[in-house]
Amino acid sequence: MRKLLDQALASEDPVFRPAALAAVARTGFPKMAAWLLELKDPRLREGERRDILDGVMARSASREYGYDWALRNVKPLLDAADAQAFSTRLPQMLGRFCSVPWAERIARDFGPAFAGTPGVLELERAVERVRNCGLLDDMMGSRIDEEFAALR
Repeated sequence: MRKLLDQALASEDPVFRPAALAAVARTGFPKMAAWLLELKDPRLREGERRDILDGVMARSASREYGYDWALRNVKPLLDAADAQAFSTRLPQMLGRFCSVPWAERIARDFGPAFAGTPGVLELERAVERVRNCGLLDDMMGSRIDEEFAALR
């Protein structure tokens, strides 16, 4: 993975570079996620760092690392030049969790940072999605699993 990352960062190919960075970010390996999110390589563009965060949070095995990193860095993320666009993208990443406790945690941890931003409504929607997913899983999770098993 490190070799692929180095090749991506050395490349200016508009197809290869983002595809390789996405592949590295979506490995789902927690140690790789933690390393990638703390990477201080000057060749890595800020937009690419956000894409890496998205990739890390796309995999359940590394999602919590992405959450913790985003929480530690939420102020600079929301103060950046592209903050308006990112303020709606980050809640979409957070919306990949699925439990009532996670919904409460997201609202508590990120609510104050998003207050008064264009992303506040998207954060509220993400919290509701996470809560609804958790409620559905609590009520019908085993039945849903059984139905999918029967389809095999």
